[in-house]
Amino acid sequence: MVGTEEVAVAFVRDWNVWSFVIAGAALLLSTGFVYVSVPALGILTSARDDTLRVLGGVAWGTGVLAAIGTLAVLPGMIMRHIPEHSNVGWVLLGALVLGVVLLYWALSSSSFGYEFERGFGWVRWIPLGVLLLGTIIGAAVDGLNRAASSIPTTVGTVVVMIVIGAGAIFLWLRDR
Repeated sequence: MVGTEEVAVAFVRDWNVWSFVIAGAALLLSTGFVYVSVPALGILTSARDDTLRVLGGVAWGTGVLAAIGTLAVLPGMIMRHIPEHSNVGWVLLGALVLGVVLLYWALSSSSFGYEFERGFGWVRWIPLGVLLLGTIIGAAVDGLNRAASSIPTTVGTVVVMIVIGAGAIFLWLRDR
């Protein structure tokens, strides 16, 4: 039908309980990997076999990238798949608990025997920063999607609104 209004941004409802359990387990495993990544790197760099060092370094690097990616993306994905907006607070609470764990690790990592080479002590703050940034961005995107899905409009109207907004920003920046 021409002229009928429908929701242009649909809300995702395709996760079941096991999807949330697997996502939570992935977050916990990523946090655990952060704890063992620094000693594992120390063991790998002290290995005598070059092949073991190279293969171990590749596996370690892949694990670090996967853990950082999980901490950055998964909280927002979990929020996006929760049907009721009032339940999103549980994801924020879980991210806060993981953030406290990562903060504790960052502050006391030298007491666990983790030694960072001189000049690389800032590395311990990366997982916490990524988790916080990912959670904040995920919450903002989820909030915008929920707001957009509550406004009945056509897809064409949304595209026109985006073009007008981009044009207004361009004109505003050009005058500065």
